[in-house]
Amino acid sequence: MIMERVNVTELINENEKLKKALASYVNAWANEVDKNEELEDRYNALLFEANMLAKHTMRYQDYLEQNAKYLEEHTVPDIERVIFSDKVTVILGDNEKTLVKCAKGDKFDARLGFCLCLLKRIYGKKALDEIMQKYVYENETYKALKVKKDKK
Repeated sequence: MIMERVNVTELINENEKLKKALASYVNAWANEVDKNEELEDRYNALLFEANMLAKHTMRYQDYLEQNAKYLEEHTVPDIERVIFSDKVTVILGDNEKTLVKCAKGDKFDARLGFCLCLLKRIYGKKALDEIMQKYVYENETYKALKVKKDKK
């Protein structure tokens, strides 16, 4: 799944802020329970939910820390400029240049060029070639369409 650019450090900091706010909220309730015993059941329910939320936020933080590199690599790259030329599409940004060319006999399509260029930028040439091979070129429907087109 491709996401918008992720700053894992920011997410972890936000998670820490949430945990502190939750602890403060639970402590405020504890003070109220001391004043009013009727609130004890509601407090216990809140405490249970707070513990569950704390466990989930800890799991989320562990996930972020373990997958930081993957999350940062599989996000939409910063695109500073897109260049469309005769049968070529180029994406510039993140101090990188990614280029795709039309195959022989193909008609230039700027949208298709942009999409392929973006996929190449995100996954790399080798991974994109493997994806295309597996899901397009080896697909029976694609093969049938290609045979039908070639007969014309």
